[in-house]
Amino acid sequence: MQRIKQIIRYHHEGMAIKRIVKLSRTSRNTVKQYLSKYKELGLTAEDISSKDEYSLHRLFSSAPPKELAKKDPRYLRLEQMLPEIAKALRRRGMTLEKQWKLYASLETDYYQRTQFGDHVREYIGRSKSSMLLEHMECSGLPSRKKPGNRPFFARTWIW
Repeated sequence: MQRIKQIIRYHHEGMAIKRIVKLSRTSRNTVKQYLSKYKELGLTAEDISSKDEYSLHRLFSSAPPKELAKKDPRYLRLEQMLPEIAKALRRRGMTLEKQWKLYASLETDYYQRTQFGDHVREYIGRSKSSMLLEHMECSGLPSRKKPGNRPFFARTWIW
């Protein structure tokens, strides 16, 4: 929300929209949207600078902030189910659509299909572990030099 404050400050300094777009690194349509909303609300620059991020977000955006969505009671109930849903999705023939139907049948106040899928994909993305291994140089292995004087370790296959 610092960006909104910055855009409005530039506007009060008399800058053109193209200049504001360049300086704030925001799209032209977003700048126009913020400025029209600012004019519609009839606020002053001091009002904007005194407001906290949450208040600005509520004024300028229709979507709730992501950190507030995590406190939603529906999300708290879904969060408890996410490990089982992720586990079930690894099974053959199981789809997100089937899991959503099961979730919707269990809950009275539930997320719609798209938002459910977003939360599940976010959880799966967070929980994926990486199998990246760090290789250490070992002086005990037989090595041979390749062109370019870089060490090359011979590979041995164990059957």
